[in-house]
Amino acid sequence: MPDFPIIGQPHASPTVICSVSSPESLGVELGAFSQGLSATALVALNVYYIPFRLAAPMVARQMFIENGGTISGSFDVGIYSQDGSRLVNSPSGSVAHAGGNVLQIVDITDTLLLPGRYYMALVFDNGSALVMRGSFSPTAAVVGIFNQTLGALPLPATATFAEPTLGTIPVLGITSKVTI
Repeated sequence: MPDFPIIGQPHASPTVICSVSSPESLGVELGAFSQGLSATALVALNVYYIPFRLAAPMVARQMFIENGGTISGSFDVGIYSQDGSRLVNSPSGSVAHAGGNVLQIVDITDTLLLPGRYYMALVFDNGSALVMRGSFSPTAAVVGIFNQTLGALPLPATATFAEPTLGTIPVLGITSKVTI
């Protein structure tokens, strides 16, 4: 048995950072289909649910997004179970978008994630804020991303997963460290 993880499979050692581009999420798929990163405005009040899976327990302590150059409004980030139950989101349910062209880190309540499948979630209250994202062809639905339209922040207690119509994958992640 090799000492390194099989590509596209979560490894059994503790996960420190899980992002959309890591093997626990869409790393292999993004490498095969991604059209590159660029800054874009996401659709206002459209939740992006991005799948990931863990082979070992992880304590989620912070989440992060990668901001583009235009800062505007507020957003919420969270983690959902496979059945759509919200496990954690930003403590206030709304975070001011701050800091152009940097990772924006959000503290969340420490949450133990056992081995299994989950969803990272991101929603903005406006369509002006820029975040880094990968474009994906043919559509994000191919890799298990879902969307949901909301009336307002925060993220809902229970997700209503709907097939996305866009090939947008925002740069989003979770870390078990206090600072990345």
